[in-house]
Amino acid sequence: MTRAIPLLSLLLLPACVAAVVPVPLPAPTEPQRFSLIGREPAEVTARLGTPALDRSEGPARQLQFADATCVLDVYFYPDRKSGRVAASYVEARDKSGQAADTAACVERLALRS
Repeated sequence: MTRAIPLLSLLLLPACVAAVVPVPLPAPTEPQRFSLIGREPAEVTARLGTPALDRSEGPARQLQFADATCVLDVYFYPDRKSGRVAASYVEARDKSGQAADTAACVERLALRS
């Protein structure tokens, strides 16, 4: 009889597991922001409009976008293996030169274009 109890509990275990119902995760409340890293220059200008500055130095390229509240610099470098030019570094600052929230600056610039 004592051996029958552990065996009986093993038979009931699948019934307990089958009763678990997955709960869906809540939907994100904030829209996904547009990431510039890895984007080609044409993708960035399509999103942010015509840059205020477009300069190249050696293999590097800098596009600068600005509005009344922020300045955004996007730096592009070619991939060593593929040669594809993509954004590798992004920096935002306010008009006084102090660091600014990059994501907020990108959002503002995207809205104006």
